[in-house]
Amino acid sequence: MIYWINARTGRLAELLQISLDYNHVFVLAASVGIFEAFLLGKQLPVKLGKVVCALSPMALGVYLFQENPLLRYEWQKWFGLQGALQEGTALFLGRVLGAVLAMYTLGTAIDFARRMLFRFVGKACGRGFRKSEKGNKEC
Repeated sequence: MIYWINARTGRLAELLQISLDYNHVFVLAASVGIFEAFLLGKQLPVKLGKVVCALSPMALGVYLFQENPLLRYEWQKWFGLQGALQEGTALFLGRVLGAVLAMYTLGTAIDFARRMLFRFVGKACGRGFRKSEKGNKEC
């Protein structure tokens, strides 16, 4: 079957890549599975829960920062991840972990600055921008 698809269309590599796209059923099933795992898991300790609640609103900003079309492949070059795999697994994993932590820290700082800017503009304009940030009463 796979050979037939490739022979007829010549696009086997493209078809195999589709299963990794964001809107594919495999990605959706994995997302639902991860959500259910967190839903059924044990509750976090109070202190850790407060840290998670403080950082989680900024996670979308981190994602949008590192997936920006101008930065999508550049940040990997900044941390030298292209050639690191040839230098050994431990060094590669160390560089990847360092890059992930640095990108998360930078993205969180950028999103925090955005929140502060909107608070300042909201206060300067009188009202408006702060209502959406107080929506979650649990955290």
